[in-house]
Amino acid sequence: MKRSRLTPFPIAGLLLLALAGPATADRAIEEHLELSADGELAVEILSGSLVIHGWDRPELQIKGTVEDDVEDLEISGNGTRAWIEMDTELSHGHSRGRVDLDVDLEIWMPASARLEVDTLSAGIEVSGLAGSLELGSVSGQIIVSGAPAELDAETVSGDVRLDGSGTRTGTPVSVETVSGNVVLRGVGGKIDASTVSGRIELGAVAVVTDADLETVSGSVSIEAALAPGARVDVNSHSGSITLRLPADTSASFDISTFSGSVANDLGPAAQRIDRFGPGKALEFSLGDGSAEVSVETFSGSVSLKRQ
Repeated sequence: MKRSRLTPFPIAGLLLLALAGPATADRAIEEHLELSADGELAVEILSGSLVIHGWDRPELQIKGTVEDDVEDLEISGNGTRAWIEMDTELSHGHSRGRVDLDVDLEIWMPASARLEVDTLSAGIEVSGLAGSLELGSVSGQIIVSGAPAELDAETVSGDVRLDGSGTRTGTPVSVETVSGNVVLRGVGGKIDASTVSGRIELGAVAVVTDADLETVSGSVSIEAALAPGARVDVNSHSGSITLRLPADTSASFDISTFSGSVANDLGPAAQRIDRFGPGKALEFSLGDGSAEVSVETFSGSVSLKRQ
C-alpha cells in the first residue's frame, strides 16, 4: 500500500502535551460560503466531531459549536476551494499546546465536490457525497454512507466503515489502519485494505475486480462476486480468513498455510506440502478459472464457502 499520510499534526508531541484544561463554555458558529459543484473542501481540526452531508446547492453551510479556548478557527474560501482550519498553537495562555480542543461541526456541501479531512481524535461521519473522499484520523472513527467516487481513509486506532449499499457501481476503496476494524459493505471494483490487529469485513454489491487485503492478527471475511479476470490477494499471519463466493464463480485458487487449517466447500481438500511438515496447500479451478484468488496465512485458518 502507499506510504501513510495520516495527519499533518505532530502526533507524538501533541499526545505528550495533552493537558486537562478547565471547563469552558462553547460558542455557536454558523457560516455560509459559495462552493462550486466541482470544488473542494479541506477540514483540519484536532478533536470533536464532524458530520458532513452532500446536497444539490453550490454552497457550503457550516453549523456547530467551538470550545471557547479555540481562539482561531479559520473558515474561508474562493468559490472553488474552501478551508476550515484550526490553529494548533492556540491559546488563552493556559491552553497552548492542548490537543483536546473540541470543534463540533455539521456541514452541508455540494454532493459532487471533493472532501479532504485530517483530525487527531475527532470522529468523521459523511453521507450523500459523490465526489472523492480523503479522510484521516488518528483515533477517531470514520463512517461513510453512499457512493463516493473514491474513498481513501487512514486511521491508527479508529474504525473505518463504508456502507455503500444501494449502488451496484462500486466505489474504489483504499483503507489503512493499525488496530481499527475495517467494514466495507455494498462496495465493488478495486479494494485495498490493510490493518495490523483489526478485522476486515468485505461485503460486495458490485462485482470485485481487484482486491488486496492484508492483516497480521486480525480476521478477514469476504462475501463477494468476482468479475472475469479479477484478482484477489489475501494475506494474514495469524488471523482467520473466510471467503464466501457464489456457486457459479469462475476462478483459479492458490491457498497455502504453514500451520493453520483449510476447509474447502468449493472443491478438493488441501494437501500437506510435505510428509513431515505441518504446512498445507490447495490449488484448484472453478468454471473457466479466469479470476485469480490467492490466500496465504502462517497460522490462521482458511475457509472457502458457497454463498
